[in-house]
Amino acid sequence: MISGFRKILFFTAIFYCACFIYHPSLYALDVKRSVRDNGLTLLIVERHNLPVVKVSIGLNAGNLYEPAHKAGLANLVASLLTEGTTNRTAQQISEEIEFVGGSIGASGGDDYVTVSLSVLKKDVELGFDLLSDIILNPSFPEDEINKKKERITGSLRASEEDPDYISSREFKKVLFGDHPYGRLVTGSAETISTIAREDLVDFHSRYYVPNNAVMAVVGDIKNGQVEELIQRYFVSWESGNVPTLTLPEVYSVKGKKTVTVHRDLTQASIILGHLGVSRDDPDYYAL
Repeated sequence: MISGFRKILFFTAIFYCACFIYHPSLYALDVKRSVRDNGLTLLIVERHNLPVVKVSIGLNAGNLYEPAHKAGLANLVASLLTEGTTNRTAQQISEEIEFVGGSIGASGGDDYVTVSLSVLKKDVELGFDLLSDIILNPSFPEDEINKKKERITGSLRASEEDPDYISSREFKKVLFGDHPYGRLVTGSAETISTIAREDLVDFHSRYYVPNNAVMAVVGDIKNGQVEELIQRYFVSWESGNVPTLTLPEVYSVKGKKTVTVHRDLTQASIILGHLGVSRDDPDYYAL
């Protein structure tokens, strides 16, 4: 599990992302925070100036939690949440949310995954139905897995012609070494090819649990309504035993180091930099 301070940063990031998307003026927020019986941390802010409800669910399920030889697994799981459940096909999910002018999606990252929902107040029940379905019941269809893997590997091959991409990739490797921060969130063509459907199912069952998540709800909705919706649509979401996370030390470059990557391209990209202070350093925000 992540440290207490890091968990606070994680929760804060998810919450303020939801708030900022809904309303850029972040002042005098009246936040109701609670932890439900299944371990889900719930944050609610009522904002009744627009008939819109936005929900962000953050899960500690980023690429920090995947094995190095299957890099890209966490991102692949997140990207497939909306590609079919045991109740709906990918097309049905898309059509239902688009019919009401809403949006739903998920994205992976280094530290955590974000699943987001945006709907009008009148469509909030449909929104929660879809949101709970993609989180609790993803089916990971083989055909969708193959399509997604092909798109990712195709994008990675195309990126080999982009000097900015190449330089950023090599810079991360030098800076972080064997730490997960040193590899791409998408993984590589080699690691993506080793990922099977069973890996996706196992990763989802391990990390997509309520005691490993925080839900932020912001918009034209009462606290009691949120509680009722969660009770109705997330009643079967049960807590689990989240594996302990053990990470290698961040590689520290000693002295100057220059890495040159030769490509037959007409443009060059140069990156200079070094590790900064940690996020829990008291001078972080001042710096």
